[in-house]
Amino acid sequence: MGDLSALRFDIWQVLLLFGIFQAVFLAAVILWTPRKNQSEYLLVLLLAIIAINLTNYLLLHADLYRLAPHLVHLSLPAILLIGPVYFLYARSLLPGFSFRLKDYGHFVLFGLGVIFLTPFYFLDPAEKLDLINAQQTKTHLPLSLSINTFLVVQILQSMYYTYRVHRISKSAHKHVEVSTLLQKKKWLHKFNSGFAAFWFTDLLCLTWFIRVGEIRHEAFYLVMLVSAVFVSVLAFMGIRYNRYFSEVILNRRKRRYNTSTLNDEQLALVIAKLQRSMERKKLYLDPTLSLAQFATAVDLPRHQCSQVLNGGLGKNFYDFVNEYRFNEVRRRLEDKQDSHLTILAIAFESGFNNKNTFNKVFKKYAGMTPSQFLVDRHKVVR
Repeated sequence: MGDLSALRFDIWQVLLLFGIFQAVFLAAVILWTPRKNQSEYLLVLLLAIIAINLTNYLLLHADLYRLAPHLVHLSLPAILLIGPVYFLYARSLLPGFSFRLKDYGHFVLFGLGVIFLTPFYFLDPAEKLDLINAQQTKTHLPLSLSINTFLVVQILQSMYYTYRVHRISKSAHKHVEVSTLLQKKKWLHKFNSGFAAFWFTDLLCLTWFIRVGEIRHEAFYLVMLVSAVFVSVLAFMGIRYNRYFSEVILNRRKRRYNTSTLNDEQLALVIAKLQRSMERKKLYLDPTLSLAQFATAVDLPRHQCSQVLNGGLGKNFYDFVNEYRFNEVRRRLEDKQDSHLTILAIAFESGFNNKNTFNKVFKKYAGMTPSQFLVDRHKVVR
C-alpha cells in the first residue's frame, strides 16, 4: 500500500473526476431505458471507453497507482476501440444498419494491442510499481520504437474511421429530405469535424514528439480536456435538448409514431413517393386539395400520409402543400412572362385561396412580404 498523504490534488483531478462521473452517469441513464437499440449500446460503449481512459489518467496524475498498480494501463488497448466503435455508432444512426460478421474485423487492432501489452500486465506488482514510478518522475519520456508504433497506429486508425464517417454522412439519403435523417447527418457532420480536429492536433503533437525524440506529459492534458468536454457536451444536450438527444443521438423513435410499421428506410421511400407525386402532378395547384384527396392521388391510406409527413418531415399536410405553393409563387414572381399579373392573381393561380393565408405563408418562408420581395427583386435586376 502507498502513502495516502503523498497523493496530489489539483484542478486536473477535478476535471477528470467530473468527466468520469458524467460519462458513467450518462451511460447509466441511457441503459435505464427498458427498450434499447444498437445506437444506444454503442454510445454507452464509447462513453465507457472514455471513462476508463480518464480513470487511467486519474490513477497516474493523482499518484493513485501506488494503491493499485495492477489497474494502471489496463485501458490502453481500449484506445484502439474508439475509432471502430465511433464508426459503428455513426452507421447505426442511418437506415439499413445491422452488425455483420465482417464487422468483427474492426477489432483486430484492439486484440493486437492487448497482446502487445500482455507482458506488462503480467509483471510482478513491485516491478510494475518501480516501472511506473520511473516514468512518473520524468516529465519527458523517451520515445521508443514500440511506443512510437502504438501512437502512430492509434492516430492513423482514428483518422481512417473519421474519414469513413465523413463518407457515410455525405452519401446517406441524398435523394430525400427526411427531417430526422437530416438532423442525424448534421449531428454526425459536427461530431466528425470535432473528432477530426482533435486527431489532427494529436498527429501534430506526435510529429513533434518524433522530432524531439521524447513525449511531454503536458500533451496528455489535451486528451483529458477534450474527453471531459465531449462528455459534458453530451450531458448538456441530454438535459437541454432532450427530444433532439433522444431522437437523433440515441436514435429513438418519436413516441407518437411508435406504432408505425415503417423503419427509417421505408419512411424515406414513402416520402420520396409523396414528393414526386406532388411535383409531377402539381397537386398543390388545386386550392381545394385535402388530405383525403391527396391520399387517394398517391394511393396511400390517409392516416399513413399524415403519419409520414409529421414523422418524416416534421410538417402537417397543409404546411407540406403550402411550401410547394410558395415555391410556385416565388418562381412566377421572378418570371418576366408573368410580370403583367398582380401578386394576388399569381397566388391564386398557384393554389392559394385566401389572401391572409398567402401573406402569412410567404413571410414564413421568404422572411418578408410579397411586395418587399418584388422590390428587392427589381433592385437585383437593375
